[in-house]
Amino acid sequence: MKTIKIFLASSEELSSERYAFGNLVRRLDDIYEKRGIRIKIFEWEDYDAAYNGKRKQDEYNEQLRPCDMFLALFYKKAGRFTMEEFDIAMEEFKKKKSPKIYIYCKELQENEAESEELISFKQKMFNEMGHYWCRFNNNHSLHLNFVMQLLMMENNKMEDLKLEDGHITLDGILIAQMDKLKFASNDDCYQNMKNRLIELPEKIKTLRKRIEKYPDDEDFQYDLQKYLDEYNNLKETFTQHQKQLFSTAKHIAQLQGKQTTDRIKRAIDCFNEGKITDANIILKEAEVDAHRTYEEYLHSKETTEQIRQNVILAIEELILKASTLLADASISIDKRIDQVIVLYTKANEMAMGIVYDTEKHIELLDKFGLFLVQFALYEKAKDIYLQLNELENGISNYDLLLRSNTFDNIGTVYNHLGKYEQALEYYYKALEIRRDSFKMIPPETAISLNNIGTVYHTLSDFHKALEFYKNALNINENVYGQEHIEVACNCNNLGIVYEAIGEYDTAFEYYSKTLKILTTLPNEDIKIANCQNCIGNYYRLIGNYNLALNSLTIAIDLRKNKLGERHPDTANSYSNLGLLYTDIKEYSQALEYHQKAMMIYKERFGEKHPSTSICYNNMGSVFQDQGDFKKALDCYNKALKININYFGENHPQTITNYHNVGCIYCDMGEYSKALEYLQKAANERKIILGENHLETALSYYSIGIANYCLDNYQEAYNYYNKALIIHKKLLGDNHPYTQNIISDINLTKEML
Repeated sequence: MKTIKIFLASSEELSSERYAFGNLVRRLDDIYEKRGIRIKIFEWEDYDAAYNGKRKQDEYNEQLRPCDMFLALFYKKAGRFTMEEFDIAMEEFKKKKSPKIYIYCKELQENEAESEELISFKQKMFNEMGHYWCRFNNNHSLHLNFVMQLLMMENNKMEDLKLEDGHITLDGILIAQMDKLKFASNDDCYQNMKNRLIELPEKIKTLRKRIEKYPDDEDFQYDLQKYLDEYNNLKETFTQHQKQLFSTAKHIAQLQGKQTTDRIKRAIDCFNEGKITDANIILKEAEVDAHRTYEEYLHSKETTEQIRQNVILAIEELILKASTLLADASISIDKRIDQVIVLYTKANEMAMGIVYDTEKHIELLDKFGLFLVQFALYEKAKDIYLQLNELENGISNYDLLLRSNTFDNIGTVYNHLGKYEQALEYYYKALEIRRDSFKMIPPETAISLNNIGTVYHTLSDFHKALEFYKNALNINENVYGQEHIEVACNCNNLGIVYEAIGEYDTAFEYYSKTLKILTTLPNEDIKIANCQNCIGNYYRLIGNYNLALNSLTIAIDLRKNKLGERHPDTANSYSNLGLLYTDIKEYSQALEYHQKAMMIYKERFGEKHPSTSICYNNMGSVFQDQGDFKKALDCYNKALKININYFGENHPQTITNYHNVGCIYCDMGEYSKALEYLQKAANERKIILGENHLETALSYYSIGIANYCLDNYQEAYNYYNKALIIHKKLLGDNHPYTQNIISDINLTKEML
């Protein structure tokens, strides 16, 4: 079993910090032991004080030499023995690149001053060695920085650190709270958002009481929705802001102990003080200087090592500016995105143009790719991740876990771009590495399995989707237990697939398990509403309309309470209720719900948004069922126009509109015109989704119906059979849809 040895050096003035730090390391040892790693810390407090003929400090120094990490804590003074330990650590590092050396300086309180020895030491650290120490003001900041350094030493880039509800944890152990970290607590945007999130619930509560007393007062209803929207949007914004701050803190941790510039040092100081705008002002100079420095490198007749190093430091400044800029919530997000793209693009160009460290270049591209995915810039992200993949390919014995992460990211980008074959290729590569090489981290394997299952689900390969979803569920249950959010998500995915293949009872079992888990977890009302929607849809499909109405009502009540009357998720609930009332042929009620959904979507997104087109499609379905084909065609054409303008001709949602228009022409008896639309839909579905997809089968079946009505019985028979082959493969012989096609084939045989 591998052991990571840590030597902690400091004076007695930091005894409480030493004690808390020792406890942290012992808790981390419990976590790491499960991974096959032990973490051992040397503290002079625990060392045998018995005399054995040696100076005690010499014994401590002997313990220091074989250590992997040397940590020195400083406050107001630099003790003689601590400095001796530092010098020995430096000697050892020069000889064998170990131990890694980390310096932590506690911030001074008012009227406190550093000793001359400490001032001299810090100047030497920065001026002669180019190293910059880590500042801390409490145990939260000290512990967080240490854990980040520990994780980086393992080359896992700190992914194991989780941020949720303001708590930073590692495998469930609290490392720090955002409110206790100065880069957050001193940030004006952070504090303003936090305070507003405290104020809004009381305002919402007061308005609800007024509405109970005056239920018909539209002004109160309007104000309530306004505050609910603000609260929910602000929660999302605040969560993202915390993540950006945390991401910048992690980036800064990577700079600790490395050669850096005075400008980076000043920017880091500003960020750590919560003065993010000031940090960006300092780094604004870096953008201008980076162009000049790179031009000097390109046009220099004799490229010296110093000129190359200047370019490298300029790249570091640009990357830091990208990180601090994203964390500056005082700038609109659109402006931040545009500026960050420019910064990363320039840094990448410079890295490609000089002799740049490959692993540093990999880190740069990884950050760039993650940023692009975060803001759904998938086409750009694809190019960056493929470049990253080429770089990693060129390194022999490259860390396989990092390789699997890159494959996973490439797969995710291709999946978002609708290129499912390529997505599967890279997801499988990630799975192979994680399954065969990293048996100690099964949750990573579960992520790969779930990703692959999702692609197969999209492709209507339901049996494979079930296989991968079940394997992911088994792993997550073993790792997290029966009542974890990951387990709930796995169960819900399985329920949706079982519903698709007509195994409704099994689908209901998984939905019920999902709901049971969610009700044990705090603050999961929205996920509960989503699950109730699934359950309501299940009851609707099996014809139990009373229970369907009950579940859908629970869902809409939760959404109204949490999100308000005019939220898009509430509109989705109205749409589901409209579909239910269409099924039971209460058409006026169905139209009322679809119109309510339409009103919300138009109010939020405007007339020309895909959500509005879905409402037109649903309303068209109601009119079609009523036999009012003219109104149905009008609705379907409006939906088609919206989606052509929004997505283009070849998007799956546009293709569904073509199919719907074709079906209504079929109902109107205009079969030749119907075939024109249905054939277009079939051709596009075959290209995008493949031959063996339920949507493709639906197109074939509808073409069969149109041909049958035109007395083209042989053509009808051929298309019915195409649809039947797909349905049997995906849904089985006994599924109701399969049986319907078989009945139509038998009827067509009689006409041949």
